[in-house]
Amino acid sequence: MSGTVNSQLFWKLPQLPNLLSEWAAIIPLVCHLASFQTDYQTTGRVSLLGRLTVSMFPRLGDLASLSRLCKDGPEYLDEVSLHMNES
Repeated sequence: MSGTVNSQLFWKLPQLPNLLSEWAAIIPLVCHLASFQTDYQTTGRVSLLGRLTVSMFPRLGDLASLSRLCKDGPEYLDEVSLHMNES
């Protein structure tokens, strides 16, 4: 096993099955994309920037928050601010 920098290790590590290593690589991506505060972050971004923005790889829930904002408008903002005050 030579690693990604093509150098030899001092000790031998057991080979992981490909399926296990691929699933383990997904965990940081899911942690990055998942957020329980998407409504708050969406409201903050829209308030500060004055426009709707969507990244190329949006977090989970961003598109749902933006669609609720476009559909409900001020009611959505009232609901989010009410929940922020409860926390």
